[in-house]
Amino acid sequence: MAKLNSPFFSIILAFRNEKAFLEDCLDSFDRQTLPKEMWEIILVDGCSDDGSREIADNYVKTHHNAKLVDNPAMIATAGWNRGLQVALGKYFCLASGHSITDKHFLLKAKEILENNEDIHALGGRVIKIGLNNISKGIAAATNTTFAMGGSYYRIGNKPRKVNVIGNGIYLRKLVDMIGLYDESLKRSGDWEFNYRVCANGFNMYFDPELRIKVFTRADYKSIFIQQFRTGFWKVKIWAKHPRSLLLRHVIPSLFVLWLLLILFVLFFNKIILTVWLLPLLLYIFALMINTIKAYKEDVRWYYVMLTFPVIHIAYGLGFIAGLFRWWKCFKIFKESE
Repeated sequence: MAKLNSPFFSIILAFRNEKAFLEDCLDSFDRQTLPKEMWEIILVDGCSDDGSREIADNYVKTHHNAKLVDNPAMIATAGWNRGLQVALGKYFCLASGHSITDKHFLLKAKEILENNEDIHALGGRVIKIGLNNISKGIAAATNTTFAMGGSYYRIGNKPRKVNVIGNGIYLRKLVDMIGLYDESLKRSGDWEFNYRVCANGFNMYFDPELRIKVFTRADYKSIFIQQFRTGFWKVKIWAKHPRSLLLRHVIPSLFVLWLLLILFVLFFNKIILTVWLLPLLLYIFALMINTIKAYKEDVRWYYVMLTFPVIHIAYGLGFIAGLFRWWKCFKIFKESE
């Protein structure tokens, strides 16, 4: 059995103001079937002011495999880097303060990694869940391809090689070879790190037996802001890594531009307007089909249906705003290559 000063896993849990979920998150790690001597948990506090810090303090006092680190920058990428500075494990695992990790997660991950030494990064199913009617509708929608663009870690059911994982496990030595997380990114820093892992020839793997439940945003305002920021920062990642851009990243912004152009088409004749509105009918049809597919007994269908356009429009607007904000970065990054 590994000693605590050389654990197999270092779990890096960066959080800020997660009082409502943090205790349940930590309890899920207490229930892990992998012995605690095999892993450590590093709590990285981003200057919480809602009582989360006190929860973390109490946890560290009662758990010999826990550490508490400060993150004055208050952004996720900086928090992950602060955690990596004190991590002792052969592998590190990113965790979210509003997540619940399956009790066999670490044990199964260890078995997979020990039996497949060519795997450098490993992830599993990330399942969104909600607490109230609205968040349950949002969760049902975000667990679909139509909402999130086919990220395999949200919908996959078979083991396979992938190019992106959520709440991933990574070989610690990767950081020495490709660098730390980019602290200039206030969002999607884990996605950018995933890109560098694969771009440098390392293997990333998905296994659906590894499961994590993540509490989704509680209302439409929160999910709108989240998706707007995701689209906004995706442009800066695109500027830094031109080959990282995928079609699914662009489609929402084209959708938003098309909606805006409808206003101009209104001034033309009815035939042009009819032709221009035809894609809208197709979108509404797709909306209905995917709402039916995502529907569950404890979810109200209209909350699911509303979530789709909120995500698409928010992401698209964020991407367009990002183009205006980061267009100079395309030239800067190109000159630095």
